[in-house]
Amino acid sequence: KKGKEKQGEQPRPHPSPAPVRADAGPGGPPGPSRGRGAAHRWAPREPPAGGERRQGGPPDGACEEREARAVRERAPREGRGVGAMGLCISVDDPDAQRMNNTIEREGLQQFQADQLKVKLLLLGAGESGKSTIFKQLKLLYGEGFSEQDVQRYSKYIRLNVMETMQDLVELTVSENQWQYLQAVDAFNVFRQYGDAKPHEDDFSYLVEHIRALWADPVIQELWGRRSEFQLINTAEYFLGRLDEIADGGYRPTQEDILRARVRTTGIVEQHFAVEGNEFVLLDVGGQKNERRKWVHCFADVTAVIFVAALSEYDQAMFEEETTNRMVDALELFREQINSQWFESKDIILFLNKRDLFEEKVVKVSIPDMPEWQEDYDGQPYDYNDGVRYFVSKFMRLNENTERKVFTQVTCATDTGNIRFVFNACKQSVLDDNLKQILE
Repeated sequence: KKGKEKQGEQPRPHPSPAPVRADAGPGGPPGPSRGRGAAHRWAPREPPAGGERRQGGPPDGACEEREARAVRERAPREGRGVGAMGLCISVDDPDAQRMNNTIEREGLQQFQADQLKVKLLLLGAGESGKSTIFKQLKLLYGEGFSEQDVQRYSKYIRLNVMETMQDLVELTVSENQWQYLQAVDAFNVFRQYGDAKPHEDDFSYLVEHIRALWADPVIQELWGRRSEFQLINTAEYFLGRLDEIADGGYRPTQEDILRARVRTTGIVEQHFAVEGNEFVLLDVGGQKNERRKWVHCFADVTAVIFVAALSEYDQAMFEEETTNRMVDALELFREQINSQWFESKDIILFLNKRDLFEEKVVKVSIPDMPEWQEDYDGQPYDYNDGVRYFVSKFMRLNENTERKVFTQVTCATDTGNIRFVFNACKQSVLDDNLKQILE
């Protein structure tokens, strides 16, 4: 008898059906199921008790699906509604109706709260100071730096110092200056690392060698030319405090954390409130290989904070040493603010690193650089003329004359400066966000 198995024998599995052809006609294997794409392969079920199992028939769950569909079709005729998650709710059931109303009310409240959030997106090229501004806003308006942050940055600072000195030692070789070094023993210690990077635990062993090299005239001469190389600008701040950093109980100050260099990868998000207004700040990596990730942050942005470093008008990119960093920043600014995502959004332009620019511009003439020779019309070593020139270069790239572009000259490591410029832009951004909601 079909459907029965001999006593004690194990049931045999169904053979796999033949591959389904989309053009199969009558008499052939079944074609694709209508409205659901390709036909489903029937999976064997566990045999029922007694050694019996089903043979043939519809796939598992098909009967239950038909019954559920029939219930949904009968619901309107029988005065029932279908609630969340497919549950049937009787309009005569006051508890169910209250639950449904509560869900709808909470959903509306959440939607309204999301609409009132101000979403700020930090964009800019690598090394522009975006992440430092991110840390400043976290310090000013967020939860500040946690104990975990303090522990992490003590490690990062030691690594910044060791890797900067390792880079300087390598430069003495590439610039053919190593034979003039006085700190020969310290030079040999660093050369032993080869391509490997020092470990955090090496700091106590290396600190005296770092001190000797930092005092060497050859290293000082190369540091004076640091804009020609890919070096961490803030390393000088830490190299002057080696004893404190080498102490086993070293705890970075807020300024230490702001000056530490950690390359941003991926997307970092920070929530904070200012005078009862909720802000969401997004920081993204600025290197070229990170920029393809930016599009994931573009939806529902209230305003863009674009950061460019004034002091990099004479420096080459980390990724492309034939491209000037300021040229790259200008092109990135033009490309992003005129894109479909931001064509009607407010733009806050932070021309950053004004302190480094002020130091550099009296030594490195702006029109001496080939990128700026053609249209620079200010005094060659003048800070104010240089700032005006680069502000005008950025402003001319805005193709939407109806939108606001706020320009601020900043020093990201100066907490008072960042507080001032953020407050100067904040109210206008809040007003425009409210206007967008009302529209």
